[in-house]
Amino acid sequence: MRMLKYFALLAGLITQGFNSHRFPGSIPVAHAIVGGTGVFSGQTGEVIEEVIGKNKTGAFNLRYHIKIKKQAPK
Repeated sequence: MRMLKYFALLAGLITQGFNSHRFPGSIPVAHAIVGGTGVFSGQTGEVIEEVIGKNKTGAFNLRYHIKIKKQAPK
């Protein structure tokens, strides 16, 4: 099942998108950068979330590719 989530990255960058880990396989998924706080206020762009494996507990190890496009005027 794909679940919509909000995720905070880099102490203030906020993304929104669907989980990339699906069964029986995983695919990279783009998340929208929907803003942030502090130095990330007004940011836009995208984050690609990809599964790079599993750890010994069975949880997914994820990699994030962050592409910041522009900052809104303040």
